[in-house]
Amino acid sequence: MFLLYFIIVVSFIDTFSQLPIITPFSMSLGASSLLVGIIIAAYSLSNIFGNIFSGLLVDRVGAKRILCVGMIAVSLFLLLYAFVTTPKQLLMVRFLHGLAGDSSYQQLLLF
Repeated sequence: MFLLYFIIVVSFIDTFSQLPIITPFSMSLGASSLLVGIIIAAYSLSNIFGNIFSGLLVDRVGAKRILCVGMIAVSLFLLLYAFVTTPKQLLMVRFLHGLAGDSSYQQLLLF
């Protein structure tokens, strides 16, 4: 049980460690103030839909598969941050990261 909670804590670190740096990063890419706000909000907005969608999928295919797919997807989306060169790319990566983000981690609680 300790291992599961440890994985949950480590998994959430990717989300909360980005919050203080995402604004300066998006501004360094040339984003306007409005676009910076949209980039920051994109994660939360898409995460709502990701949570709903993953909940439906858990009922159909089981929590273990959704957890594995979600963890792999989040890993790939985190890797994409290294290749972002424009504010629009950052917006897309943030949206995709939010879609797969916390929804997969919450499935750990089902085990």
